[in-house]
Amino acid sequence: YRIARLDAPRLDTLEGFTIDGTLNWSPRRFTQVSANVQTQANTSSIAGESGSLTYAATLGVTRDLRENLSLNAQVGLALQDFTGPQPDETTFQASAGAEWRLNRNAAIFGTVDYEFTDEGTGQSDTTSTTTGLIGLRVQR
Repeated sequence: YRIARLDAPRLDTLEGFTIDGTLNWSPRRFTQVSANVQTQANTSSIAGESGSLTYAATLGVTRDLRENLSLNAQVGLALQDFTGPQPDETTFQASAGAEWRLNRNAAIFGTVDYEFTDEGTGQSDTTSTTTGLIGLRVQR
């Protein structure tokens, strides 16, 4: 349980249950499943608003197709619970990607992301799609 008392007397105390954890599982060879839950406390810069607690959960799967090629997918859901008059926000995220390992020190990867946010008012929902993210990972 987390309690954050703010210095301003007119602001509410930011408090709530928290959880943080990760579970990794390999149901079969070359397949990894990961589940993650997390709580964050966020202070606000909006007048009269103390902040929010964000509860987030993700589920991801990675499958190695070959020794040097893997595919991955992830879905997530986050609830931002505000203490003041601002409505709560719910965000859904999904992503898919691939990684091609050139050698043990370098890999090329790409992802496609989708995000939808319901801001609780029914009027200002936002959708964001990022496509064609390509990167080079170098490690030693």
